[in-house]
Amino acid sequence: ASGVADYILLLLVFGGIAALVLGFRFFLESRVDVVKQRLQRSVAAASESNAADLPGSGLAGRGGRTGVIGSVFGALGRVAKPTDEGDLGRLRSQLIHAGFRSDQAMPWYLGAKVLMCFTFCGVFLWIHSMLVKPMQFAPLITVVLMIIGFYFPNIWIRGRVESRQTAINRAMPDALDLMV
Repeated sequence: ASGVADYILLLLVFGGIAALVLGFRFFLESRVDVVKQRLQRSVAAASESNAADLPGSGLAGRGGRTGVIGSVFGALGRVAKPTDEGDLGRLRSQLIHAGFRSDQAMPWYLGAKVLMCFTFCGVFLWIHSMLVKPMQFAPLITVVLMIIGFYFPNIWIRGRVESRQTAINRAMPDALDLMV
């Protein structure tokens, strides 16, 4: 029975890591060609007299992946969704500053937080089950790893915001030179 439980735990960890990789792939793909899309919209707006009639001019049409994985991340994200409107607005703003403007960015981000929490826990428990002599503080380590897994996406998103702001600040003199 212990061998079957090890395989089930291994499958759960593998599934969690696979879902995490797919989630980050969605994040990366949702910001690809954002500048190109903006340029296309502005060129289309300039060429037509009525910019409001442009198809796809809003943000709602972007990032429309709402398949099975999207619904799983959405369900996981509801667990971690802030209840305070101020916290929700700050999170939305932080995601936008990091370059994730899609409507699905927040559920995916929150779902990734919950998934990382359980993935860190699952990996530790799987490794711990392989040990010959169990660790004395395994429950404490499990809780600490769950907390680290839950807050790791916060650190990652802050890094994305900082790197994006740095890239914008480095490109600013070139943009000003082009304007003059």
